[in-house]
Amino acid sequence: MALLARLAFSLILAAGAALAAPDGEKQIRLVGEGRYEELATQYESLLRAPKASAADLHGLCYAYHRIKNYDRLGQCLDRLEARIQAGDKEGRLFGAEDLTPYAAILRSESANELGDYLLAISEAGRALDWFDREREGPLVEIDALAALVLALTRVGDQEAARGYVKRLEKVATGGLFSSDFKTAKSLALARCYLALGEFGQAYQAIGKDFLFAANTLLDRLFSGAVLTGENLWLWQDLPRQYMLGKAMLESGREEEARRRLSALAETRHVRQNGGIYWQLLYDLGRLAARAGDLDSAADNFQRSVDVIEQHRQNIDTEANKIGFAADRQGVYADLVNTLFKLGRYPKMLEYVERAKARTLVDLLARKWSVAPPDGLDPRVAEQFGQISRLDAQAHMQMRASDATAKDATAAARIGQARQALYQADPMFASLIAVYGVDAGQIAQGLRPDETLLEYFVSGGELYVLLLDRDGVHAAKLNGEGLSGQVSDYRRAIAARSGAVGAMARRLYDRLLRPVEGRLRARLTVVPHGPLHYLSFAALHDGAGWLSDKHSLRVLPSGNVDALLRASAGKVANSALILANPDTGVAANDLRYAESEARGIAPLLPNTRLLTRGEATETALRELAGGVGYLHLASHGKFRPAEPLKSYLLLAPDTANDGVLSVDELYGLRLNADLVVLIACDTGLGQGSPGDDLVGFVRGFFFSGARSLLASYWSVDDAATAELMRFFYANLGRLGKAEALRQAQREVARTRPEPFYWAGFYLAGLGD
Repeated sequence: MALLARLAFSLILAAGAALAAPDGEKQIRLVGEGRYEELATQYESLLRAPKASAADLHGLCYAYHRIKNYDRLGQCLDRLEARIQAGDKEGRLFGAEDLTPYAAILRSESANELGDYLLAISEAGRALDWFDREREGPLVEIDALAALVLALTRVGDQEAARGYVKRLEKVATGGLFSSDFKTAKSLALARCYLALGEFGQAYQAIGKDFLFAANTLLDRLFSGAVLTGENLWLWQDLPRQYMLGKAMLESGREEEARRRLSALAETRHVRQNGGIYWQLLYDLGRLAARAGDLDSAADNFQRSVDVIEQHRQNIDTEANKIGFAADRQGVYADLVNTLFKLGRYPKMLEYVERAKARTLVDLLARKWSVAPPDGLDPRVAEQFGQISRLDAQAHMQMRASDATAKDATAAARIGQARQALYQADPMFASLIAVYGVDAGQIAQGLRPDETLLEYFVSGGELYVLLLDRDGVHAAKLNGEGLSGQVSDYRRAIAARSGAVGAMARRLYDRLLRPVEGRLRARLTVVPHGPLHYLSFAALHDGAGWLSDKHSLRVLPSGNVDALLRASAGKVANSALILANPDTGVAANDLRYAESEARGIAPLLPNTRLLTRGEATETALRELAGGVGYLHLASHGKFRPAEPLKSYLLLAPDTANDGVLSVDELYGLRLNADLVVLIACDTGLGQGSPGDDLVGFVRGFFFSGARSLLASYWSVDDAATAELMRFFYANLGRLGKAEALRQAQREVARTRPEPFYWAGFYLAGLGD
């Protein structure tokens, strides 16, 4: 039996696996056949079983890793490592006698996929340390080295990565007929070479494993699979075939790559290997695009995006969602480019919006599946819970043979549930799902004298979509060096440099000159990437600043405009001002903001002004829901790694700590026409590569604000006070966007440098 196991199951079934319990043998077979969804579904009760063995948990963790259910994987690995700590170390898969390094390898590999490369390096190092101590299990050394090389490559340490590749090349795998680990090593080397861009080497590494076909045949003969059609080597054959096709594609052997990857796409159970499937679809799209078949390219790119977005729902930390999305932005970028070439501008707009990471959307959905925010309509909470359950069921499709039919049924049920939620609460619905964007509806919602510009940035590619009452148009612009140009401009503004004028003209020429014939009096900008940090008011066309001719507002996405208008209703004719709260830390005092607040209080209706110890978080919670205008002059901090923990500082009291975080903000219920933030580092924070700007803007929108006035930088105190007086004095007569434009023009009369007047922006409705 030991010889049979060696030949038939190789790395899956160790010499003693014939003695495994029936469930253990089933687990081995499901892994061998690549039926990871099925394994995860049938064994998920182990996560709640107090006496689940380490061997069973390891199989479940391995399945979660393969289907990319990162949330469940984290829970499973925590349970597994607790069992290991308790002394239960023996495994079943891969003949593992001690599962300690296998848990570390799973953490390292998932960290690589989620963009947490430092964690990947640490966990791979932990597994290698174990191997260097114990000198057992060549598979541990192979997999740990591969994970380490991939992480080092992603952080740019090519030299160290190549050093570990040399060690991997020297790993002994036995003699000619003792080939248990030869395939594992060849696949690991191929992954490393692909990461390093050495595609010929990757192809050769797989090609040298000439015993793989013999092992597969022997397995099929001994196990009877030759009669049943089952393939117990599928778990290795899928990545092997994909990497061969990938190496061919990147080496210019496109026709061979197309044949191999197309055949792989038809393979049974390939859909269950989440790490391969989205990449396979993406590469088929790239091949179609190169062949000039843009329709097929768009179809494959769209299917790849669908897989990616399904995986993102199963990540439970903010930073990991950001890293995951950033690592896959190339799929969105190629899809957007293809749709642009096809002239499908409305569909292009939809994917431009979907390309954003939607980090906050996913985090809120996960948080609210456990505890919906206070004040949420119970019917809406129930509909949301139904969507969460349907999404979970859809992710656990059992068998590839009937997956297509099941997918169609599940998608229809989810679509119906989302539509019901959208009708009940559009703003809530927009935050917990990425809906199809109706470009025509957005365009018709604009004013006759208004143009919406939505930008999309990816590497050196830059696109702008223009929406107005006449429809949707698009243009491709020059995106090379854009991030550096925006950063340089911001520094020049802060330094009051004499180069500001020339730099403002160059940015105008890049971003607006090619489409200026379509610009109307009102401009609505949906920025992307570095453009989140650019004050468009401070662009110059050679004759004057953009704000000389156009009123401006920004939106986090195009469809938010319709949602804000739908939520607009009667608001209270009153205002609440909280200024210079006493946080107990002298460095947080904003004394100038307090005198400024006293100056603007008479300009607002029925104003209640609270300062110092009265400007508490409790006061905000109790009073803000009943006012139409909310003015907050307090420090704030954006935390890009944990955006829900970004916060505003208010005065503490016995009821609240004075730290109003973004996740707490989403539990508030406002009915404010306008919220103004006079603080540090609140409006923007750091945009992620996946881009959804997670912070106070969306938070206040969801809470019930129609508009938000915030700052791009810490603006001069005296200029801020002056601008606020002009703004509030004209607010009722001109509307928000035009009042801000006029206030900026007034300040610029005496303080012409953009630093003084261009620092504030209006997000949301401009009326």
